[in-house]
Amino acid sequence: MFLATRAVREALDKEDPAALKIYEESWRSELWPGIDYGLRMARIMYSSPALQSFALRAIMADEKATKLLSLLLYRASPTATRDLYRYVVRSFPALAAKAVFAGKERNYSRVSAMH
Repeated sequence: MFLATRAVREALDKEDPAALKIYEESWRSELWPGIDYGLRMARIMYSSPALQSFALRAIMADEKATKLLSLLLYRASPTATRDLYRYVVRSFPALAAKAVFAGKERNYSRVSAMH
């Protein structure tokens, strides 16, 4: 939000709408990597309800994947989306196996912070 506010203020102060081009370049360089990985994950996760359910079970059955998802949901890391995507893609066979044998309940109250 601050990026947009600053760009609009500068364009108005200079009376130059072309100055907004800098804003577009800035937001793309700062935000696009996270958006790109988010779109990749959304395409996979939302391609079918069965796949979405399976993928969530796979993530929740794995401690590291769950921590990465938490970082993403709480916006605690600017690279969380990329990190989760890369981890899931790289670890998918193991995650899939865990999902098949995963129970219905999880208790993460004793999970230590990620390093």
